[in-house]
Parts: sequence; C-alpha cells; structure tokens
Amino acid sequence: MRRHPETIWRSAPDYVAVARPGGEILTVTGPAAGLWELLEEGTTLAEAAEVLAERHGAAVDVVLADIEPLWERLGAEGLLDG
Repeated sequence: MRRHPETIWRSAPDYVAVARPGGEILTVTGPAAGLWELLEEGTTLAEAAEVLAERHGAAVDVVLADIEPLWERLGAEGLLDG
C-alpha cells in the first residue's frame, strides 16, 4: 500500500494530519505517525510493524496491534492506494 496520490498531508515529529480534498482531517500522534512516512514508498502492514518495532524498541506484535486500527482507518477514509 501507498499513500493515495490525492491525499493532502502535513507532518511534524511524531505528528501527521491527513485528508482527502473535502474530507475529514485525520490526525495521528506518537510513534504510529511513522506509518505515514513508510507509506510514501509503499509497505505492507507486517513490514511497517517490523520497521516501527525496531525503530522504537518494541515487540512487533505490540506494534502491529497498535497500528492495525490506523491502517484500517486510512483505508476506509480512502487515504491508501494499492
């Protein structure tokens, strides 16, 4: 999956705000905001969990459980492409 090309976004350290034109703004804070960075080049949920777990010194299964709802919400809001 990748970021949808029509997505508007802004980020700062540990913060990202994303939306489709005319859509609701979704904000994400903390380590999960790193997911948006990984979606620039494309990733799977499992790959993203591994990278973020290593980056933050956490267990992959914990990170996966934390980011899966965000992944699903990004997809439901039309913010992912692929």
